[in-house]
Amino acid sequence: MKPTAQPTRRFATTAATVRKAFTLVELMVVMLILGIIVALVVGISDYVMREAVLKQTRESQRILMNAIQAYYDNSRPKAYPPDKPGTEWSVEDSGEQLLQYLTEGSDPNNPTPDHPACQAARERLRDLSQEAYDPPYFRDAYGNIMGYQEAGGIGGGPVIISVGPDGNFDTEPDNIRSDGR
Repeated sequence: MKPTAQPTRRFATTAATVRKAFTLVELMVVMLILGIIVALVVGISDYVMREAVLKQTRESQRILMNAIQAYYDNSRPKAYPPDKPGTEWSVEDSGEQLLQYLTEGSDPNNPTPDHPACQAARERLRDLSQEAYDPPYFRDAYGNIMGYQEAGGIGGGPVIISVGPDGNFDTEPDNIRSDGR
């Protein structure tokens, strides 16, 4: 009897065969998925940070407007603090002037911090964050000086203006105004 020849196993496809590596396509799919996840996380966190700074700036403006209104309600005759010490308006001068009026009264040479208007305004200013209340200025959440206009708001009322993220007062679209305009 002739011995039977054993079949040769050149290409075994049994369960004993184990893959030892990922294919290039699998690695590229994983990298693509990770890239999408990272892009989403970075985009969302950037948006959340911008919104938080905007919200903090608006809250500071709300508190300042409450202080200005308290000053107005307790002054005789009724008047809002003026927005400029001289003839020309500037962001720096208007903010410094506002702080002076709200905390010390109308006359820098003869301060009257005990005046009811100043007391009422200072009471409201206590709610400002330490970063926003930075004498001689009020600052927004970006660290920029906020300006004040006595009659620049909607309906001719007072308005607090932040220069926004770019720090430039002349670029109107990104300025943050307390009147929402």
